[in-house]
Amino acid sequence: MATDQILVIDVGGTHVKLLATGRSQPVKIPSGPKMTPKAMVSAVRKATAGWKYSAVSIGYPGPVMHGRPVSEPANLGRGWVGFDFKKAFGHPVKVRNDAALQALGSYKGGRMLFLGLGTGLGSALIADGILEPMELAHLPYKKKTYEDYVGLRGLKRFGKKRWRAEVTEVVRELKKATEADYVVLGGGNAKLIKKLPPGARRGDNTNTFRGGFRLWQTAKGSAARLGSRTVARPVSRKPPPLNADIQLLPSSEALYRAAAAEFVKAADEAVRAKGLFTVALSGGSTPAGMYSLLASDPAFRDQVQWGKAYFFWGDERLVPPDHKDSNYRMAHETLLSKVGVPTDHVFRIKAEHENAGAAADEYEKTLRDFFKLKKGQFPRFDLVLLGMGMEGHTASLFPGTGALHEENRLVVSTWIGKLLTDRITLTPPVLNNAARVVFLIQGEEKAPALKAVLEGPYEPDQLPAQLIRPRRGKLLWLIEQSAGRLLNVSTQPKTE
Repeated sequence: MATDQILVIDVGGTHVKLLATGRSQPVKIPSGPKMTPKAMVSAVRKATAGWKYSAVSIGYPGPVMHGRPVSEPANLGRGWVGFDFKKAFGHPVKVRNDAALQALGSYKGGRMLFLGLGTGLGSALIADGILEPMELAHLPYKKKTYEDYVGLRGLKRFGKKRWRAEVTEVVRELKKATEADYVVLGGGNAKLIKKLPPGARRGDNTNTFRGGFRLWQTAKGSAARLGSRTVARPVSRKPPPLNADIQLLPSSEALYRAAAAEFVKAADEAVRAKGLFTVALSGGSTPAGMYSLLASDPAFRDQVQWGKAYFFWGDERLVPPDHKDSNYRMAHETLLSKVGVPTDHVFRIKAEHENAGAAADEYEKTLRDFFKLKKGQFPRFDLVLLGMGMEGHTASLFPGTGALHEENRLVVSTWIGKLLTDRITLTPPVLNNAARVVFLIQGEEKAPALKAVLEGPYEPDQLPAQLIRPRRGKLLWLIEQSAGRLLNVSTQPKTE
């Protein structure tokens, strides 16, 4: 959408700054811990009375997914998550993280890495005009994370002199890893850098306004640039119907119990029908709670014939099996080591391999051999367990990655740019060929993405979880109440 008259709102903890097309000086209005979104809209309307604008850009001081805040801001009032800004302003509205807007405003072509040095570490990559939000802050770095070294904690811990040296080292490493032509250092603490690292320049907080204007720029043709990642979609890619059973549960414990019951049921039905049970496990804290319950509660544990169960994985991080981030290790410690599963019934992804592609090839061969597949066939798991990330990814099918369009392979390696790493994942055709797929979702931070996945338009390149719609199997979403708080469902949360 192209528009000529834009109002940009930069929301901060002490002030809200406003600038509209054709105006040279921003207007400031006070904010603070009592400012709700409703109060902000009212104050903005009053401050901009007489201004002409047809679209609004909002820089939000917190994480934003799919144009919606996913958590409440630290220094403002409540109510920002789930607020309808379009209805409140009466115009189209685009909400982005404030650091992302500053990155857009700082962009001067080529491949640019933006690092926001503030309380934490904001990050974004822009390549050929397309914004790729990144999540570098909490990636492992040395003995902690990048944020621990160059965020506010690092500044307080090291002092200015060593902190500046750490910033230089981080800039050098991330510039090389992302193959950036240059790095822009923004955020409140960028002003503390006396000598800029090689290949870096200092950003300016006023670039947030420029970024807000650029959000609405449109390139020739239909691909919107400088505001969102665009990926070509096959025109024929129509969604199969979402024949899903969606259940809201009142607590995490209720979710674990419902998932464990589903596991027991799937195992029993499979063993009765064919003498064995195949399951593809998921990583993450939610499945871990269910695995622990399966292993510890006799009401579930004793109903499963573990000697007839065969275990596989939906995806894996590129780490050794004893690494703390290994999906295999989590399942082994919480479930497999406690219920007496034969070791030759466990088929892990050998992600310690130096070459992710080779590891994917090896796991594909494992699946073909076990399921005795002919060319063009896909394995049919009795049960696939899945989670969903805050941006709508599932397994290691992330937005904008080539794995989303894979139609022939069973297993692929996929580069996740925002995480600077490869992952290994089962492909959509494999997941959709399962007899039963169960999503386990908990946490209020998942609510915006979940609403978009289940109730929004079919946009699987942005919301990969939408791809999972088995044609010949059962699809079940088990959702803890806070994660489902934005859904328009008619059923009340189920009690235990």
